[in-house]
Amino acid sequence: MPTPGRVLLALAAGVLVYTLALAGLSAPGLPLVLDATLGSTIALTAAGLLWWRVAAVRAERWVFLPLALGVTAGVVQEAAVDVVQVLGGDPPRGPGALVLPLLAVPCFVLAVQQYLRHRVGERTRGAWLDAVAGLLVLLAWQAQLAGPVERLTPEVPAGAEDVPLVVPVVYAILLVELVGIVLWCGLRGDVRLWLWLAALAMSFAGHLGWVLQLRAGTDAGGSPADVLRAAAAVTVAASAWMPWHRRPPIVVGVSRLLVAPTAVVLLCAALLAATAGTGGTTRSGLLAAAGLLLVVARLGLAHRQLVPLAQARLLSLTDEVTGLGNRRALLAAMAEADERDETACLLLLDLERFKEVNDALGHGAGDELLRSVAQRLAAHARPGDVAARLGGDEFALLLPRTGLEPGLRLAEALAGDLAHRHRLTGSALHVPARLGVAARPEHAARGEELLRRADVALHVAKRGRVDVKVYDESVDRRSGDRLQLLEELRQVLAPGAAGGSLVLHFQPKIDLVSGAVAGAEALVRWAHPRLGLLDPTSFVATAEQRGLMPSLTRQVLEEALAEAARWREAGAGVPVAVNLSATDVLDAALPERVRRALERHGLPPAALHLEITESVVLGDSRRARAVVAALAGLGVRLSVDDYGTGYSSLAYLRDLAVHDLKLDRSFVAEVAHDERSAAIVRSTVDLAHSLGLKLIAEGVADEEGVRALRSLGCDQSQSHLHSPPLPAPEFLQWLREHRAVTAG
Repeated sequence: MPTPGRVLLALAAGVLVYTLALAGLSAPGLPLVLDATLGSTIALTAAGLLWWRVAAVRAERWVFLPLALGVTAGVVQEAAVDVVQVLGGDPPRGPGALVLPLLAVPCFVLAVQQYLRHRVGERTRGAWLDAVAGLLVLLAWQAQLAGPVERLTPEVPAGAEDVPLVVPVVYAILLVELVGIVLWCGLRGDVRLWLWLAALAMSFAGHLGWVLQLRAGTDAGGSPADVLRAAAAVTVAASAWMPWHRRPPIVVGVSRLLVAPTAVVLLCAALLAATAGTGGTTRSGLLAAAGLLLVVARLGLAHRQLVPLAQARLLSLTDEVTGLGNRRALLAAMAEADERDETACLLLLDLERFKEVNDALGHGAGDELLRSVAQRLAAHARPGDVAARLGGDEFALLLPRTGLEPGLRLAEALAGDLAHRHRLTGSALHVPARLGVAARPEHAARGEELLRRADVALHVAKRGRVDVKVYDESVDRRSGDRLQLLEELRQVLAPGAAGGSLVLHFQPKIDLVSGAVAGAEALVRWAHPRLGLLDPTSFVATAEQRGLMPSLTRQVLEEALAEAARWREAGAGVPVAVNLSATDVLDAALPERVRRALERHGLPPAALHLEITESVVLGDSRRARAVVAALAGLGVRLSVDDYGTGYSSLAYLRDLAVHDLKLDRSFVAEVAHDERSAAIVRSTVDLAHSLGLKLIAEGVADEEGVRALRSLGCDQSQSHLHSPPLPAPEFLQWLREHRAVTAG
């Protein structure tokens, strides 16, 4: 039985034979016969392949149905012309001759628009407005250019003067527009669009040659124009049978979202100016004006879509009590300083006796005190500095492009200002403040390390009851402990060595609709012989800094898959999730190791979920994209962990083949009690679902929060509310009990 691939190869060979045969034929009438037989057969078969694709493959059916209609219309018209000419009749020359070819134009526009709606991720109404506005401007330009183009062939034989050049003009404008879409929307690597461009170029050349032949009275069939049109039909059929992969839609930024409306405005403005200056047709002016009206409606819709997202973004970076930035805003600013590799000084500030103020005067007075401190902190901030409240009574001031000495002087001036009384409603309080100072590059090379060093300096200041303290490595008591812990971790990760062992605890992810267990995250613990059971915060960062993450991830992956296999044997199989670090995602050998591990444990790829954080792809995004794409190609499910805490929460989604977003607990904890948190969750759910992703909420605090998440459309939840992380035997028992409860 023929396959689409074999039929396409046969069609390609047929086009080649068709071309060579036409080049070698000189007898009158033979090219026409060849065109009516071989040429028509090739074109009709290509149309049939498109209909086969529509009927056989459900994916993207609404893309290829209009393409099949358009190609069939053009092919039927050409075959009919060939039959008329073979029987000795004259080919149709009037506008009626172009009805079917023109029908292919809206079909093509619809197909491209449907395809872009999935690839670019824009909402449907906006996409349709863009399509209609673009079509109107195409028709307007066609009306304006019809006269000048027809003057290309001034000597027209009798009976051919009414053949318009509508089709090639429209095809030329469509070609330019599609090239613009490919370049501006970041779709240069989309082979299917390039095939459509090639088909469009061939159709333009073929129809231009055909119309010029008709107007010159020389069209006898079997010309290069006929070969080009047959080749265009085969190219479109080839695009339909390319291997289809479900890829996450590209997220187009605000600037690119407005490319189509801006282009329509410019084209319409130019057309109206040309019409006014040359006395152009009324029809072109009316079409241009209609296009402008649609653009106005499109911009209004874009405004409605973008404003909530911008507001949610602002809320996610702002502290509600003080109006300063929050921890996420500070981390983002430090990341920018890291990218620019510039000097920076960080001041951390903590209030003394803040708890006493809250207990004695109430939380209202405490909030008032926080706002007073924030005002004084902001007064010392210069343009470009970032003032933030990190939580509780802790504040930060980041001074980009500032060395240690200027930063220390500003810290001392700030400490002096904070030493004055704070005038609150009904009272005036003296609340001392302590400051810790650290600078880059003197004390740290990266933002996260700079934050830790400033925190060490702050604790030293509080312990010594001094106003300002600069980081001093000699008094960093954790340095010696950290070196010892590192050596012990090396021993643990060395196969067969003593010194403790790594164990896994598992925390379930619950489907918020059915209540079923959707998976479990493997969380590593270190059973340390001296310090007891250590959580990941005690040793994972050290492992990352010292290049031990590949060994750590390998052990965690092996144990997690072994446990997942045991669950399956016990009849309680659920997918297991393993966290990947930045080092792991940049390791090109990781996909092959994952594949072999799955085979060793007899598990399908769907049994494994891998979680990455937003920050892991920022340093070498091209390399990370390649590794993530290879993992997705295995069939492993990929999640973005701690979503919302990174620095480019939209840009990387365009490039990563991920399936889930795990919304950070800082957005989720108060979702039932805080309208701002609910607004952020709602926006993130809409974004995830529009991209075909699932949203998993981390850290929901109570049943009210679960109900709120469910009402907002969140898919899954992971929290201590459902279950804390449990050792493997206890988790299996919990899983069995939970299944019994949900089944009952």
